[in-house]
Amino acid sequence: MHAWLERWGIPRAPVTDERWKLVERIIASSAFHKAPQLRDILVYVAARSLTESPVTISEQEIGSIALNRGPDFDPGHDNIVRAQMRHLRLKLDDYFAGDGRAEPLVLTIPKGHYVARFDERSNRAATSEVNGDKDGVLGSRSSVTAAPGKSRKLAGAAVATAALVLVFIAGWRLAPRSPLPAPEAYSMYDDVLGPATGVDAAGTQLVLGNPVVLLYAGTPSKDAREIGTASAIPVPAELKKYFVSATNRADRMMPYHVLQIKNNDYTGLGDATGCFYLGGLMRTLGRGMLVTQARFLNWDSARRRNLVILGSPDINDWADANVPRHNYNIVNMGIENRNPQDGEPSIYPEKWDETGNPIEDHGLIWSWKTPAESRVLVLAGPSSAATGAMARLFADPEQFRPVYEGLRADAPGNEFPSNWQVLFKVDIRDNLPVKTTYITHRIYQPVS
Repeated sequence: MHAWLERWGIPRAPVTDERWKLVERIIASSAFHKAPQLRDILVYVAARSLTESPVTISEQEIGSIALNRGPDFDPGHDNIVRAQMRHLRLKLDDYFAGDGRAEPLVLTIPKGHYVARFDERSNRAATSEVNGDKDGVLGSRSSVTAAPGKSRKLAGAAVATAALVLVFIAGWRLAPRSPLPAPEAYSMYDDVLGPATGVDAAGTQLVLGNPVVLLYAGTPSKDAREIGTASAIPVPAELKKYFVSATNRADRMMPYHVLQIKNNDYTGLGDATGCFYLGGLMRTLGRGMLVTQARFLNWDSARRRNLVILGSPDINDWADANVPRHNYNIVNMGIENRNPQDGEPSIYPEKWDETGNPIEDHGLIWSWKTPAESRVLVLAGPSSAATGAMARLFADPEQFRPVYEGLRADAPGNEFPSNWQVLFKVDIRDNLPVKTTYITHRIYQPVS
């Protein structure tokens, strides 16, 4: 078991922890002898749940890491995790009805969640009764133990998957044709996103970044008039050999080659996937969403609508100038920690492999209430993959719930704060986020 944890990069739980001893007894039982995948999933989920607080575990993470399907595992096209989780829950029921019938603790993974819960056997029946489940199957209002001695309340995740409809009306607009009632698991987003505001209150404005891109292009004429001479720079002969690998078939056939600086055509893959996840969230919440580019953002936009900004503010002129500099700031090589607390570094760096691809990054989710009473929510990381990870985590109520509850618990008066930052670590493989881990958060006084 310890070899698995080392391979996955998960610290060992204390050997004296009775919950960890329970896990060891379960995987050694006859019910799990011929179920190696179920053992792997159980050890992974239990270890993460016992050693991290708060903890978020996704279906994609279990598939890519615990089941060793790799970073490109897509739960939308492969339901192995959901299928194996159903089998795992049945196996756990078998264990506690058989070999483990005398166990003082009961381990469950509530349906709709991937975080392990440990209950005293006497309390489990009482909790099930309160939740309206007389057969001892946990309902949707179960408390989940996220780490030793710390419990978090999680609402059930009755996730509604919705189609994403893009309509070009003064920009790309995402709006539900018939808004669905948001299930209980989504109620926290009213606190996070704030009430609709301003004259265009029907829709939140999602802002995609406009990073500067150096584009290598082929052209049939020497002056590159077909693609615009103003932005075309002839490629020096001594540099052409370095661009061979960047050319596609159409470019290689052209007699002339140029470089173009573009700041209005492209956005990162993380922004694009984030747009998808946020569109689905807004659809479920019954909120409209207008998608625009960073180059069109201004104070009029911020007064008229709540904003969600994808990507680092430093590639967004308005955000760079107006979003307050809080404790954590995205810098060239990572995330700066301006006022480190005991044991914290002054910078959380980005790390790369030998080919220059990121393997570890950090991401931020932070909120700011403007003087106009509108909300600005920023989901960003130094890399595009980290930005996408922030959007995906935020849009998943199961993963975001522990973060929300941590912010609310630490806010004065137990009221959800309007100005805050949450810092995460993001593990990346093949430029795709495979695991997102909460690090810490900060709450700030409103900016006047």
